[in-house]
Order: sequence, then structure tokens, then C-alpha cells
Amino acid sequence: MSSAIINSQDYLANMMFLTQKGGAGRSTYSEFAELSRQSPITPPPDHTANIARARELDERSRKALLDAGCPPCCPPDLDFPLRNIPEKYEVISYWQSLPETGLVVLTAQLSDWTNSCDFQKRNRRYYIPRGTFPKFVDRVRDRRRRHGLEGDVYLLPDPEQQSRLQNWIEFQNYHLDLHEDEERKIKDETDELDTTRKRIGNLGETISILEGSVKYGKKKLEEHRKMLYWIEQQRKEMVAEQAASIHTTEDYDRSTNMPTPLS
Repeated sequence: MSSAIINSQDYLANMMFLTQKGGAGRSTYSEFAELSRQSPITPPPDHTANIARARELDERSRKALLDAGCPPCCPPDLDFPLRNIPEKYEVISYWQSLPETGLVVLTAQLSDWTNSCDFQKRNRRYYIPRGTFPKFVDRVRDRRRRHGLEGDVYLLPDPEQQSRLQNWIEFQNYHLDLHEDEERKIKDETDELDTTRKRIGNLGETISILEGSVKYGKKKLEEHRKMLYWIEQQRKEMVAEQAASIHTTEDYDRSTNMPTPLS
């Protein structure tokens, strides 16, 4: 699991251009979708160029994800920009719910993967010098139990020595941690909202702001659950692939060690 997955400063610059909202020439998914609804004609050249550029970025991001061992969240045969998405790819709606994603869903996923790599490194910088890496593994196990996830966890101090499945479990732990942080934030805001209501009633700008924040947080959690579900499904597929690989290897070993029949 390596964070060295973006090949050039030019690529980073292009990614920032297409994923940040606002500013002249920047195109988001929602803006393009709105334009498409308003007019049946070919989009203006600047939109056409941005879409072509976004498609190129996402294809490069797809390759980078695959090289890093992270399955892209959508297959290459879906229309671009991504619209009318089949239900089995509902994880895409999670990425599209993030305001910074814009047109480039896979580039947003690549950025998230890179952040998880940084999270992985920070954990090792903290636990390994203190000789408490097993404590980190126990925390990962405890978090998985809280979320009702199956399977035990065995992690190595050097992530480069880990299997794809082990690194994926750490990626899953990263997103479970994000989810729990958001849950705590919503609880704190809900408690603050309840306290404020008792103090000043249901009217006022403060109440409106707190209500809006809680509602937005719950919507984020709802979308993020799609991501957690997708991650777990990918983990199960990796477990099955690993088991099949071990079974195939064992069959091969047995076949090569069979005694030669007597003539």
C-alpha cells in the first residue's frame, strides 16, 4: 500500500483543477448534469474539453488505483460523466455526494486512498517506536467487533510486507474510524441542539444552524454507509480470492509430490 501513486506535478495540478468547486473554467458533475438537462445540443467547447480532460484524469486514476491494489469503485464501461448508475454501483453516489468530487469520481477515490496510506504511516510512526504495535492491532479488532464485522486481523509492522487483504483491512479501519468520528460529531451537535432548545425554545438563527448541521451530518453518514458496505463486499471477495489461491497452490504441491506410478 503505497502513497506514491500520482506520477507527476502536472497530474496533481489537473486533479485540483477539476475537483475543486468555484473559479472560472472549473466544471463539476452537478453543473454538467444541469447543463445537459437544459439543452439537448452539444455542450459548449469548454465543457467538452473539461469532460475529455476529466475522463483522462479518471482513467489515469483507475490505473493508479489498480497498481496500488485498490479496486476502482466503478467499471470502465459506464458512460462518462457518470449518470443513471446501476444500483449495484451505488457506492458512486457516496463519492458524488462529496462537494469536492466534481466529475472525477476515481480521482476522488485515489485521493482518499492516498489519505488512508498516510493514516497507515501515522499509526506506525506512533505505535512502533513505543513498542505498542500489538495494541494498535487490538484496537482495529475491537473496532471491527463494534461494527459486527467477521474475520480476525493480523497486521505487520511493515505494510510493504502485508498482503493486499491486510492492507484492505487497514483501509476499512480508516473508514470505520471516519464513520465513528462523524457519529460522535452528530451526537455532540444533537446534545447541543437539545440544550439550546431547552434554553431558548425552537426559534432563532442558532436553532436553525444546529438543525441544519445535524441534518447534514446524518445525510453524510447515510452516504458513507454505502462506502462501508462496498468496502466490506470487496474484503469478502479478497478473502475468497485468497482462499482459492491457497487451495490451488496446495493442489499443485500435492500433484508435484505424488509418487511416480510403477510400470
